[in-house]
Amino acid sequence: MNINTRNRHIRNVLFIEEDYPFDKLYDLIMNCNGLWGGRYTPIIPIVGGQIESKYLDIVQYYDPDYVYHTEKVSIDYIKELDMFSPIDYFNIDLAINRFEGLGSFFLISKIPKEHSIIDLVLSNGFRTSLKNFLELNLGITRMHMTESKLAQDYEIIKVDDSNFNDIPKLIHTKKVFNKSLLSTLNINTQVLRNKGRSPFEHFQLVISEDKGKNEDLLYYWNRQLFIFNHWVRPSQFFITETEFQELINLPVIDGLLYSISRDNEIEVISKSIEDKKLEELRKQLQSKTLSHRISISKNDFPFDIMDNNGIGPYQIGEPLVQQHFTSIKDDVFLNIPDVSFNQKKHPPSNTWFLDIDVYNSDSTSSNMRFCKTEDPQFFLRTKSRINKRNSISMEVNFATTTNNFVSFKIPDFFSRVKMMVQNPIIQTQRVTTKYQKIKLNDESYRLKSLIKLFGNNFHEISDFIEDKFWFEIIKELSINNRVEGDSITYLEVLERCKRLLPSLGIKLDPDKIKYYSEEDLKKGLRNTLFEYCERKIFFKGFTAKCPNCSSKYWFSLSEITDTIKCKGCEEKYSFPIEHPYSYKLNSLIQNNFFLNNGTKKESFAGNYTVLKTLNYLKNISRVSFQYNPQIDIYDSYLASKPITDIDIICESDGHLIIGEAKHDSKQLLEEKDKKSLNNLVKIAQEIKPSKLMLACTIDSHSKLDKSKKYLEHHIKKWDFEVEVLTYISSEPDYFSLSGNAIKYFGYN
Repeated sequence: MNINTRNRHIRNVLFIEEDYPFDKLYDLIMNCNGLWGGRYTPIIPIVGGQIESKYLDIVQYYDPDYVYHTEKVSIDYIKELDMFSPIDYFNIDLAINRFEGLGSFFLISKIPKEHSIIDLVLSNGFRTSLKNFLELNLGITRMHMTESKLAQDYEIIKVDDSNFNDIPKLIHTKKVFNKSLLSTLNINTQVLRNKGRSPFEHFQLVISEDKGKNEDLLYYWNRQLFIFNHWVRPSQFFITETEFQELINLPVIDGLLYSISRDNEIEVISKSIEDKKLEELRKQLQSKTLSHRISISKNDFPFDIMDNNGIGPYQIGEPLVQQHFTSIKDDVFLNIPDVSFNQKKHPPSNTWFLDIDVYNSDSTSSNMRFCKTEDPQFFLRTKSRINKRNSISMEVNFATTTNNFVSFKIPDFFSRVKMMVQNPIIQTQRVTTKYQKIKLNDESYRLKSLIKLFGNNFHEISDFIEDKFWFEIIKELSINNRVEGDSITYLEVLERCKRLLPSLGIKLDPDKIKYYSEEDLKKGLRNTLFEYCERKIFFKGFTAKCPNCSSKYWFSLSEITDTIKCKGCEEKYSFPIEHPYSYKLNSLIQNNFFLNNGTKKESFAGNYTVLKTLNYLKNISRVSFQYNPQIDIYDSYLASKPITDIDIICESDGHLIIGEAKHDSKQLLEEKDKKSLNNLVKIAQEIKPSKLMLACTIDSHSKLDKSKKYLEHHIKKWDFEVEVLTYISSEPDYFSLSGNAIKYFGYN
């Protein structure tokens, strides 16, 4: 069992109403900019009670740990989008709430040592309009005690009232580091890529009217979502008209522009200033610089999105740490790795996140994923959530962990199913459903034991039940009425196979020159029978005829001695000489696949369709699959009779799937009150799975599709998305015998 962990910053998303005050928005942006990774916090405006389509395109890519909103934003609307699975939702306008995270100044150690840092120490009486500009765009502000301690290895340049106007010159000549960029270092989030020509080739100066227009500020802020800083230089500055006039009149402004820009072109852009006035501002700036061409930029923001691959897997900030455990069925202590900067120096109040991926050695699922309605605190007993990747994200705070370790345990899948049925997590809240108890039933135990015969390996199960040659043998042994029961000899298997081969176009080669020789066939069938006996699909024994009553009975090896006792007349007789082995079908196979109804007519047991459906779902799962056999559901812990059951319940790539499996699809619509379908609807409304499954072996009159439409009619008005899947199990075929003959002829 391997567990991969990676530290990362907290991911937040903020929703604001369309008329939110500019000053308050500016303060929120300053707060975000002061947090590790905070510069990549999407700030999404709500217009007319809804998110505009292009902003909706942006927000769908994000997976926030916390969702923040302003006072007038409807939190119910945000939840109804069903896009997020955060730990919680917060009204940022309430005084008790603030953005959680780790201060970006803790990343000072990431700054190359040749850089210097400005400490802005201005008197209370000093008048300037540039304080906000300097802090937002350049990270220039008064350094507090912790920051000064972290920066003790760097040259600190004190700027006060006397040398304030020298800031552009200092930036140009002293290699002053732009501390606002600390928030963009070591990021682990989505970076979007726009369609068409890149709008990020040149540095942009976003200019806003003095009265404050949110459109300019939001453009400046959210444009960063499309930028990954490969250079230690900013991509844009935000400035108001008043700030602009003071800035361009500072000495050595051309040196400042040279230090911050990527090339010799700077674009000015504004969503609030008219074109004529913007041109005047452009000319003013152009007059202050000889080394740059100043142009006006126009664009339509938000940009059309191509994908979210703006940051590659090897550009993610913090390293991946792998931890190995023999098992996590019992509590283990998961190490919380140190962040790569300023270990042990962060106070307990600072928080970040640890992403946890579990890789299981179990053959049914090598990569464990979790359903969004699971409560990961059931595993970790600390603040955590199931993220969009369907793995675990845990909040790290050294005040809540012990010596950099946290107790971790993943219970068996039945216990997890029990939690999702009885107490699912719905929109951050643990909900108590009306289902108070779940249990396995007789069919469940039979199916569970059958799958165990194959080592819980669905590939081997598929190889067995999809092979028509052996499936027909199993069917015949299951439904026959012979006295000697469900047994067959090796010679009977061989002769049966030889009779079949001509119909498949296969001729045995008596000279053994070609691949298909009778000798190879004998070896292949012996090896297959040996393997099936090892799996306990067949039991070795003998079928003997009593000389006294002429009855034939099968005897296991443990029952055989020199004399045997007839199971009919109970007389003893000598065991025959050189008697051939007879292989008896395990009744577990028979009881799962067929019902012996006293005739030779086949009658499939319910587990056959269930097993085929589980095998299908396993095959379409990309990385993770966990299942549970059928469960009975009770509305009272004391109840002895279930109110309903679920045939299919599994996790596939992090999706919870529940469903019904019938041998014939007509059973879904023709049973009284459509009981199975309506019960499935009721359960889904309570526990909110990702997908519903309807499966059958025989689809009479397209009843499966009609059943799907019945479900879709009921779920279309639900406040969460659920997909309806259908599956018709395929007939066994002779591929293993004709197309992949190694199973029959390939053994040496």
